[in-house]
Amino acid sequence: MANAVSRRAALAALCALPLLAQTRRLPPVDESARDPSLVAYLAKFRDAVEKMDRGALLPLVDPAIKLGFGGEDGIANFQPDWPLLQRLLNLGGAWKAGSYSVPYVFVKFPDELDPFDYAAVTGTGVWLRERPSADARGLRQLTYDIVKVDEQGEEWWKVETLSGQRGYISARFIASPIGYRAIFQKNPRGEWKLSALLAGD
Repeated sequence: MANAVSRRAALAALCALPLLAQTRRLPPVDESARDPSLVAYLAKFRDAVEKMDRGALLPLVDPAIKLGFGGEDGIANFQPDWPLLQRLLNLGGAWKAGSYSVPYVFVKFPDELDPFDYAAVTGTGVWLRERPSADARGLRQLTYDIVKVDEQGEEWWKVETLSGQRGYISARFIASPIGYRAIFQKNPRGEWKLSALLAGD
């Protein structure tokens, strides 16, 4: 009898494997509390961003800030994108090799998934819609799900769930691991600075 029960349990677990593979999530993290000096710095940074105060923000930026992969770096080329900075800060961040990056998706995305093909939903109960419109029929709700990206637009992304269902997600609730990220590091004097704001790989 015990053997029959164990065989049924093993069979049930085996049958569940395909279902488990159809859903994968990347819940948010905020690891800033690991360093109180970072918490204090981010409070100043966030305040400057919320007030759209360029004068308060620039002292918090590394003069040699990296802005891309084409050589147009440096604070002289830095033009604050206030909505972008606010969105990145609101997503939370994670540590990597002594630097702190927002959003967390950049650091925490699974290495085995191609960052050019997959992205993470960054909210709870986010509607996957039939068409790229807030009025379109909702197909299902997603919570921090990893999805395959078919098309990336400014307002809507066409995606496919890991179970194969296609639809559209508002660009406000999805992030690519190679999308824009802000990277903060300490300079040689031990001061936190925004050292990079860039997208790509």
